[in-house]
Amino acid sequence: MSVYPGTHGCSTASAARRNGLGPVPPVDLSPVKASWFSRSALCLGLVLIASATVGQPGRAQGPQGAPGSAIRQGRALWWQDDAIKKEIGLREDQVKRIDALYAKRARDLEPLNTEFAKQRAELNRLMSDRSVGTAAIELQVARMEVPRVKINESYFAMLYRMYLVLDPDQNKKLQAVFDRQRDRGRDATGGR
Repeated sequence: MSVYPGTHGCSTASAARRNGLGPVPPVDLSPVKASWFSRSALCLGLVLIASATVGQPGRAQGPQGAPGSAIRQGRALWWQDDAIKKEIGLREDQVKRIDALYAKRARDLEPLNTEFAKQRAELNRLMSDRSVGTAAIELQVARMEVPRVKINESYFAMLYRMYLVLDPDQNKKLQAVFDRQRDRGRDATGGR
């Protein structure tokens, strides 16, 4: 069986060229044991559908809950928060560099979010119709995972690039801020 997920979520050829993305070569899934793959893919797909529809408090999701497309809602991003900037000693040139990293990722996510939403909608349609076999669901989950993986990769790459903008002392101070915020959040939700 072969999976051809398209162009990593690029909706047009120009977007693919602009982002340096081309077509994804077919992935041969035949060596994978069918029974293991069937159970794993179906379970993963159901968990992903459930988790993507729930969302996270305080975050606005992209198209149909696309991961990594979240933008903080009602709160400043940490590098734009005056108290955090002061506490960690963040300089204005660092703010600009981090802003640029964030903005670039947001632009790069647009075609990936579009592709993720398209593939997720197709998975939802197939599951609602209940007229296809398990193999078709597995294949659609695999197609949906391609943009999701790229979204997650871009998130961690952006975080690492932000980490490199800060000096080691600033990173320690920022981690302390995040730890405090996390602890306050746990206290507010009763330790959950």
